[in-house]
Amino acid sequence: MKRVFTIVTGTGFDQLREILPSFEEQQVATPFGDIYVQMFDHGGNTFVHANRHSAHAPLEQRLWRLPMCFDRGGRECFLDPRPLVYALESFHPLHRFGTTAVGTPQDLSVGSIALLEGHLTPEFGITSFCGLHSGAEFHQPKGQVFCTCHHELLDTTLADYDCRVVSKNVLRITRGPGFESHEDADRLRDDGITIVGMHTALPEAYCWHELGHLITAAGVITDSFDEHPDQPTIERIAKQQGQALFRTFLKVAGLIASADATTTPLSCSCPKFPVPGLSDKLCLNE
Repeated sequence: MKRVFTIVTGTGFDQLREILPSFEEQQVATPFGDIYVQMFDHGGNTFVHANRHSAHAPLEQRLWRLPMCFDRGGRECFLDPRPLVYALESFHPLHRFGTTAVGTPQDLSVGSIALLEGHLTPEFGITSFCGLHSGAEFHQPKGQVFCTCHHELLDTTLADYDCRVVSKNVLRITRGPGFESHEDADRLRDDGITIVGMHTALPEAYCWHELGHLITAAGVITDSFDEHPDQPTIERIAKQQGQALFRTFLKVAGLIASADATTTPLSCSCPKFPVPGLSDKLCLNE
């Protein structure tokens, strides 16, 4: 049985401790300084957390977590995953388990996830990343991913969606049309593309901002911020060009072979399950 590793950050770690109180902790020396790595084993899943401080330290100390990367303007851009990657390899080598999916929480930015994938693949054998809402991991059927999409996704404008291109084969859509269509997880296409849907109250601008990080990380646009710090250049460009640029995003991310408008629309399926603590009618992919 293949193991699934879920990377947990933010307050998700403290929620995890309430459900799975038993965990391993190890202090690991990395080129980026010492960090603490905690791992919870639960069935076929291993939940991983990394921090500058021990899990036994007060919460207020642990809120400042992994180092930040900065863009050329000196603004905080995204979390740097490299310490975690070094620690994972030292503490619990992922490739020994033939891992095929790593869960990433909603508070990890696109730039970080893109870098993380670059470090983890292909040597760790990870082929896809799944978006997981904090707390929902424990109710997810083992080995499944949850996702959602619109069958005419590529025929809509990006402005219709809140999107994050998570890695070369995962597009996370946080809000948009078509989310009412759900199918069984075992009907996922075999083309390696997973589209992950996640209910969120985040404002639209935040998701455009995340797309900016992706394009910056991909080297398409080297500066995602300009003289208007609250609205990165890429956000304005994307809103102006809509579908054409969206296709470019997908091509750069490896989701489609061509940015041409005749490209076959993406499709996928998804199971439906409620978010713990929320209304029974509210699902991650609604």
